[in-house]
Amino acid sequence: MIISLPIPNEAHVLVKAGEKVDFSSKIFEIPVKEFININIAQKLNVPPEKIFTYLKKFVGEEIKKNDLLAYKKGFLGDKKVYSEYNGVLKEINHQIGEIIIEVDDKKTQEKKETNSPLVGEIEEIEKGVLKIKIKKGKTIEIKEKNNYNFGAGVFILERIDQILAENVEKKLIVADEIKSVYQTKCEALGALGFLTLKKLPNPTNLPTFQFKNIDDINKIKKEIFSYCFIEKNSSKIIFYD
Repeated sequence: MIISLPIPNEAHVLVKAGEKVDFSSKIFEIPVKEFININIAQKLNVPPEKIFTYLKKFVGEEIKKNDLLAYKKGFLGDKKVYSEYNGVLKEINHQIGEIIIEVDDKKTQEKKETNSPLVGEIEEIEKGVLKIKIKKGKTIEIKEKNNYNFGAGVFILERIDQILAENVEKKLIVADEIKSVYQTKCEALGALGFLTLKKLPNPTNLPTFQFKNIDDINKIKKEIFSYCFIEKNSSKIIFYD
């Protein structure tokens, strides 16, 4: 089974075809965007809501270092604001009188490495897509769409005495339902998320999903898969080994 993983914009791929990956493998290196706030109202001594009158750049416009950003003519002398950065004007805030520049400095730009959300083998790298081969699995539907790629080990919780660190840590907990005290215990032991039939009793910052079809949980319990993956913006979860 092949899963196509989109390569993020501006990402540098850190893996090669034929390489095996797991959740600890670094697969992408992505530039971290830096934003600079410049308070034009303070620098020109003008009301915040009036800064548009003095600006020389507009949202979306490219900015070079030493470009004139804003200008105010006065009897006692002109006031000018120059850019100290290369970048793009991302936002103008008329409430506080500031602009926000997304800085573009590739020499000093920090990089963020992204771990693989899958355990498998790199099958192929195409333009914009990383293809990862996994062993055969089962795809089921969930009620929610996920906001980002999620991958984890899987633990089927059927008895409360199974809630141990070695079972729960770094796992998606799959259960019919989880009582409040046991949800708290799973989170304290390092669970990465929950997939249940019934909603969790407590609010949580962890990813939570619900089965769409009641019969699917019995299929997962029967086959006992090791891992799971949910693609960004998808409402389907893949269980696999």
